Amino acid sequence: AALDLHAGLGRACSGILGLAESCRESRKALDSLGSGAVVGLFPEPDGLPPASLSADSFRRDLDRALATRDGDALVACLSAARATLDRHGSLATALDLCAVAIHSVLAGLDQAEELLGAWFADRPEGYRSLYAIPSLEHVEAWLRRLEAGLAAHFEETAASYQEQLVAAMKRHVDSHCRERLQLKEVAAYFGLSANYAGQLFRKQAGCGFSEYVARAKIAQAKLLLDSRHHRMYEIAELLGFENAYYFSKVFRRVTGQSPREYLGKPATDGLGTMEGLEGLDEPDPVDDFDHEDR
Repeated sequence: AALDLHAGLGRACSGILGLAESCRESRKALDSLGSGAVVGLFPEPDGLPPASLSADSFRRDLDRALATRDGDALVACLSAARATLDRHGSLATALDLCAVAIHSVLAGLDQAEELLGAWFADRPEGYRSLYAIPSLEHVEAWLRRLEAGLAAHFEETAASYQEQLVAAMKRHVDSHCRERLQLKEVAAYFGLSANYAGQLFRKQAGCGFSEYVARAKIAQAKLLLDSRHHRMYEIAELLGFENAYYFSKVFRRVTGQSPREYLGKPATDGLGTMEGLEGLDEPDPVDDFDHEDR
């Protein structure tokens, strides 16, 4: 039996970092083949789709939206993909992005197969009907169906998921409160952006992230003060404060009293000496815990 083989070729590359670009060129070359042609070489760079069509960036944005159940980020990601395909896309490139979307959904959601099956129940092959789609317009319709299904799922599950996520962030802070904790680092630990994590934390916890960290540290400080085994500067160092003076400021902000007032001892108090306590009872300005990156 005769076999017609058509191929698109990207430019040769010398390193692995050039493979993605060469693959994109070969896709464009294949899509541009005229009737009777069997091999297409990479076109001029100006004829290539822009970097916004990168499967890697699309995957990264979609994975972030799935991880946080962020409906706005989901709509922005898929809408941008459709808009870019409208301007510069080819069928081959569009199918690549849809394949990335399927992989991300399968990897990022529990019971993803069942969800996808329900969203594409009217298609003979379900969501796999993607691979028989004949045109770019049909691909865009497929993406809209996926977006609608994900948006509905996010609306149903986001509140519970976000509560669990913030609860996990609180547990992380409580178990690491002797370290210097910054929002951007904790957010990265949970795969979130600092901005989104800060907004989510305030919404669910009723206070800013930095204020919660301060409360957790002062709760530990009270236990250390009650033990009478540490001087003030030692407690400050143990809990990741810059110095004893700043520790006292935060203690007063959270509790309404200085560490010495909390102990109820004006002089020698089981800490051995007054070392580390001098100057700590002066009135302090109120700390602004709304600055999330303290």
